[in-house]
Amino acid sequence: MSKISTEDDNMIRYSSSYCKGNGIAKVAFVFICPGQEEKKEGKPVAGQTGKNLEILLSFLNKSLPNVFPSTNRFDYRISNLSDEIWPKRKNGRTIPLISSIRKKENIDRIIQEIGDCEIIIFFSKNKTYNKVIKKIKRKLKPKHAIQSRHLGFQSINRGIRCDKSGNELVRGDKGNTSKRLEVIAEKIKKELKK
Repeated sequence: MSKISTEDDNMIRYSSSYCKGNGIAKVAFVFICPGQEEKKEGKPVAGQTGKNLEILLSFLNKSLPNVFPSTNRFDYRISNLSDEIWPKRKNGRTIPLISSIRKKENIDRIIQEIGDCEIIIFFSKNKTYNKVIKKIKRKLKPKHAIQSRHLGFQSINRGIRCDKSGNELVRGDKGNTSKRLEVIAEKIKKELKK
């Protein structure tokens, strides 16, 4: 497990795979694993994925400020299905094997990190991890457990081809990332209303 650091100015505890948040909301974001950017920064969800999370939070904050009171990702609980850093391997693999994710010790770690949260958003639609995610949901029984597309460019660019109104997004047009993240925000809001 990664060593947890403390940021003195606001006492948010974090490591490359975990952020305790500051308790303003009982919301947890669970990603797959830390990578090269997280290793470099020593914080979870670094780089473009972190920027995309904050854009997503800006949409959620506008429409659900009682649930998402901040647009700063480090105000929320952040965890990963694996706390092992996975930079791109020589074979091209950037995510951990399921065998390491489904270990009892790892599932216990995740449950310990996010167990007191009422809303848990898993940013993984990877079918390989679905059984583990379902197991975590069953053990925790949060008010809401949502699975969403990962927020990296590869995932959102390939998977979201239209904006929230159904208009096709033309490759290379300015503002497409924000429009794609708005689609994800709309899906999350819809799930929270169930």
